[in-house]
Amino acid sequence: MKTFLSTIVSLIKIVLKAKRYKQPEVDNSEDCYVLGNGPSLSKLLERTPDFFDKKHVCVVNGFAATDVYQKIQPKSYFIKDGLFFWIDEGEFNDPENTWREKKSSGEKNGVIMVANTIKAMKEKTRWPMYLYVPVWAKDSILVREISQNIGNAILGGGADSHRIGHLEVGDDNLVYMVHHHFYDKAHAKTIISDRDKFGNYVAQPLWKQFDNLKKLFYGFSQVKLYADYKNCKIINTSKESFIDAFERDYTIE
Repeated sequence: MKTFLSTIVSLIKIVLKAKRYKQPEVDNSEDCYVLGNGPSLSKLLERTPDFFDKKHVCVVNGFAATDVYQKIQPKSYFIKDGLFFWIDEGEFNDPENTWREKKSSGEKNGVIMVANTIKAMKEKTRWPMYLYVPVWAKDSILVREISQNIGNAILGGGADSHRIGHLEVGDDNLVYMVHHHFYDKAHAKTIISDRDKFGNYVAQPLWKQFDNLKKLFYGFSQVKLYADYKNCKIINTSKESFIDAFERDYTIE
């Protein structure tokens, strides 16, 4: 009963928020391919480099900084990672020398990635594309920088989300994240950290990662419920995926 009520509340929130803001006009009969940035995407692009030509492709986060961004020319771009909206103008203009260098190498690398992505979106995007960001991010430097040339959705491509396999606990008992992106030349490994009440960086215990994973996969189940509500089918085409909420079909590739 509790799960049922929470689902109803979630759907009501979605509907109410959707009515408050203008939604872009999209062709609901068109299949959409949602590309995560996991390593399985590189295998598909190697096998069939033209697979996404003339298709409605949706991408996420740092995709614009990759070599295939202009070739694929995605129609929809989703950004939810908070780091894209937290960086300030100084970090955007000079990400290499951000103050975060003294705090966390992982976060410094993240700032560099965000800055490169925003610049790539601004310089390379020469086709109509919808950008989806949280409402509270409307005044972020990301939106300010690219709003001048980017205008004001579901058959799922592969989403790996096998984050558990990317976690490592070192001999120092620190928790590390090994980053696997299809565009990486080498896998980066960073310490997972939190901030204490004074704003200082402290090592994050492993249990917090599993708590976050619980929220992540619960979120996928909510997406599935919303898709059902909209009479929409989501298909997961990635064999490496840990996601159990969506129907799987490996023949689409």
